[in-house]
Amino acid sequence: MKEIATQYRPDTIVMSTDLNTKIADRYMNECRQLNMPAYSMRSGRIPDLNALLR
Repeated sequence: MKEIATQYRPDTIVMSTDLNTKIADRYMNECRQLNMPAYSMRSGRIPDLNALLR
């Protein structure tokens, strides 16, 4: 995640349901450590897309 954050500077990371659960959890933790907004589609909760696009 750190490499992605520095190279691409994404506003938000969206984790697919296709990711292995352990890997998705690790990525979410890395995003939290980097203070990078992240969302897991596994949560079943749809985020406010307008807020994500700002």
